[in-house]
Amino acid sequence: MATLTDIEAQILEARLKVYGHTLQDLEGKDYHTGQQVKSEAGRALCFGHPDGGVDIAGTVREVKDIADMKRLGGVPDYHYTDEKLSDSHIDYPPPPPKSALAACETHAGDVCRLQDALDPETLGNVARAARAYLTGNSAKVKDWEPVINAMQFPVSGTVINAGDVVVSPGNPLRIDGPGPVAYNAKSITVEPGGQILVSTEVTFNVGVFTVQP
Repeated sequence: MATLTDIEAQILEARLKVYGHTLQDLEGKDYHTGQQVKSEAGRALCFGHPDGGVDIAGTVREVKDIADMKRLGGVPDYHYTDEKLSDSHIDYPPPPPKSALAACETHAGDVCRLQDALDPETLGNVARAARAYLTGNSAKVKDWEPVINAMQFPVSGTVINAGDVVVSPGNPLRIDGPGPVAYNAKSITVEPGGQILVSTEVTFNVGVFTVQP
């Protein structure tokens, strides 16, 4: 069992607070992929959304908009503003055309009509803007918020709470959707040859993450 340092515990506690959880919610939830019930496909121990046919189901919550998803699992803006980290690797699209913002108002609540109203370039830029919002400085794509929210939200997300997790070779840890998953764990230890298989968007909030050589 992992013992977190004070700093590791404080950082993890802060992340768990975002989801309305504490370190106590991770206690008694240890998993070893080589020793517990596994899915037939690939002998994996599968975590995720209850509708995904998983072994260990998480708690479903609604992610209401892109700002909510940024708060839950995105890269905090302060890394770029206060800490002055470079965002040169982020693919920021140009601002949305006024016609796209107007279409959001005209077709509010009807994603199909909204999609038909947007040209192919704008549709492609919605995905670019969403990625940039989550991984970069969201202020630089703030104007895209109404379009992203109208096209992609709300969505159903899943929160997994685990204690000490061991991933053994030949018995992968698999994380499935539908929808994004937040995987909270006190520790994850990947033994030599172990694999973590991900089929959806995942945010890992882990006190100690060890990959053994």
